[in-house]
Amino acid sequence: MCPLQYLSATQDVLDAEILFSLKLIKSHFSYKSCNNVGNLFSKMFHDSIIARQFSMSERKAAYLCHFGIAPHFQNQVYEELRQLTHFTVLFDETLNKTNQQKQTNLHVRYW
Repeated sequence: MCPLQYLSATQDVLDAEILFSLKLIKSHFSYKSCNNVGNLFSKMFHDSIIARQFSMSERKAAYLCHFGIAPHFQNQVYEELRQLTHFTVLFDETLNKTNQQKQTNLHVRYW
């Protein structure tokens, strides 16, 4: 059994929560915007069992994104890179003006 399944009662609800987390990432929503969204969905879609069981919070969204979604996409990229014969690794060690710390960004370019 997947560890993420402990967060939700059913697979359908978990699927809905993952889809919502993907929308969260794609639209650059904040994690805080997830607080009490389950209550909103249950009122909007009162005839849906999934909407009634749907629950999302700031911490749950962060957990799903960090430990559920991110590793999945990282593995997809790694699998693609393993099959390539030519690729270029780019790195940037500039100062991050937001948190005033040096960071190393890695980018992989392939065709």
